[in-house]
Amino acid sequence: MQLQYWTAIEEKFQKHISDVYKKLGGLPLSVAVDVRFDSPGFCASRSTAVFMDSNTKAIIHMEKHNFFVEIRTLQAPAAQLGHLAF
Repeated sequence: MQLQYWTAIEEKFQKHISDVYKKLGGLPLSVAVDVRFDSPGFCASRSTAVFMDSNTKAIIHMEKHNFFVEIRTLQAPAAQLGHLAF
């Protein structure tokens, strides 16, 4: 059930972002970023960053990071990393 909600929210958000890009295309932006860390155990392993044009108050981008997944990827054997191998 939650996947259905997430899919609907994601579709709506992507449409919003597309509309905002069309509206703001070519205009100078004044970007503000808010990053929220959310983790069990107070270890700051996950974050969400929201980028907003402070002139229009429009959300222009959003990113989520899971640092545990990123660290595991960096710690993977070089053979598994393929093109990222040193």
